[in-house]
Amino acid sequence: MLPALKANAGANNPPEYAPGEEYNEEEAKFGEPISADKRSIAQPLIQVFGEPVIQMIFSRTWALREKGIDQIEDETLN
Repeated sequence: MLPALKANAGANNPPEYAPGEEYNEEEAKFGEPISADKRSIAQPLIQVFGEPVIQMIFSRTWALREKGIDQIEDETLN
């Protein structure tokens, strides 16, 4: 049987990732590396909030984006 036809195939893959596209849940906990074309936009934010938080914000996974925004909100309001 083809892996795509198995029950729950890709169940752990967020919808932002194409089927078969590599997704590493352990690495994704802290955001994805910021691509070179977005690095210049992210650089001022990295200087203020740090790279791990901004990696979350620039991630394709919505849950990570929200987590990054929550951390920025906590830092600015508390």
